[in-house]
Order: sequence, then structure tokens, then C-alpha cells
Amino acid sequence: MFYQKETWKDWRVYYKLFFGGLIGAVCLYGWISPLVNGITIPPNAAWSDEASQNFMKDKGDFTFNYFSFFTIQTNILVWVWLLAAGLFPKYEGKSKWLGYNMALAITVYISITFLIYNAMLLPAAQPTNAMGWFLTVIQHMVCPIAMIVYFLFMMPKNEIIPNRQYWNKQVWKLYFYPILWGIFNMIRGEFRWQAGKAYPYQYFFLNVHKPFAGLPGAAWFVIAIIIIAGLVFGLATLYNTICYKLGQRKLQK
Repeated sequence: MFYQKETWKDWRVYYKLFFGGLIGAVCLYGWISPLVNGITIPPNAAWSDEASQNFMKDKGDFTFNYFSFFTIQTNILVWVWLLAAGLFPKYEGKSKWLGYNMALAITVYISITFLIYNAMLLPAAQPTNAMGWFLTVIQHMVCPIAMIVYFLFMMPKNEIIPNRQYWNKQVWKLYFYPILWGIFNMIRGEFRWQAGKAYPYQYFFLNVHKPFAGLPGAAWFVIAIIIIAGLVFGLATLYNTICYKLGQRKLQK
């Protein structure tokens, strides 16, 4: 348990608590600060000025929108996992929620956040102030890298199996969350689009109604499905391969 003296002698505990606390603080700040200081959004031709005004006045709508982002949800997963693993290290790598398969899934999801944002979203729109950049860097760069490094090189592991067995037994389970997230946000987005509300879709590649960079929205949606499906399989395979080989190397020593 977290109150045992031996716990605090392991530097990895401080790593997990530091990054878990940092990520959690950033997620909460990004939500609470606009509620306290006023919600502001830049003008957007995709919806009317009235829709923007209504969004800025509705704290409930802002909150629902904020926590619907894949970025925020995956950051919360990392936040909760790191804090739980930091406070209860004896269960790490053993229990269902702190075990290898759950940690691998979360690492894959936050890696997708890192890759999609920096490759597709950041070039299209950048933060406009220093605080925006700080939040962006923590959520889309620091958080993913901290989780990837910890999972691959620091986390105690068991249940590591060769890729062929992993593909048959585990990898398909990693698709549940992205599929459910996508279905929910497409349904939500369609209702908001038809109602003329601000932020109908979380990301441009979900908006099947609006073209982007010369391609129809539906084409971007199909491209996104293919890319994300490939990333889930590819990243899970890559990370499992690294962990398996590192584990085998330790056994040979």
C-alpha cells in the first residue's frame, strides 16, 4: 500500500506521481479556468456568431464538449493510471486495472493522441497564447512520452506473450474504446450540426458534411478510420514486441 516505507524508496513512484499529478492538474485547469474566467472561442465560419455566443454562455455545453475530446479522455486515462500505480505499486503489473494489458491499451491510445495531433491537427491550427501552448505541450507531447517511456522501460510486467498469441487473444479488445468513442461523437456531432450549434464535431476528420484541404468530409472520415485502425494494431504490436524482447533478454541474464 502507499503508506509502507518501502514504497517511497522507489524513484519510479515519484515519476508516476509527478507526471500523474501534472497531467491531472493540466486537464482540470483546461476545464475550470474557462468556467471561472469566461469561455472564449475564436470566430468560425462553420457556424453562426449566435451559435458561438450560445456556446460561450452555456457552461454545461462547454463541459460536455471538453470531456468529449479524445485528447482529454486519453489524458485522463494516463492521469488515473499513473496515480493509481504510484499509490499502489505492489499491484502494478499484477491486477487487472494496473496490469500489462490495460497499461498497453492506455499507452496505445495516448500514442494515437500524440501522433494524430502533431501530424494532422497542429499544422492546421496552433494555440494563440503562451498558456495555450503550455496546455498543448503537456497534453499532446509530455503526457504521451511520459507514459510510453514508463510503460516500455520502467513498468514491472508479466503476461507478456509473443505477437501471434497477442493478436489472437488481446489486440482486438483495443478497438472497443475508439469504436465507441467514434460512434458517440458521430451521433452527437450530427445532432449538433443539424441544430447549427458550435463545435458539432471534435475534429475536422469527423465532419462528414464539410470538406477540408480539397477533400470531402466523408473522404477524411474514411481516411481517419483506416489510419486509426492501423495505428491501434501497429502500435500494440510494436510495444508488445519491445516488451517481449526486453523480457526475454532479462531472463537470459
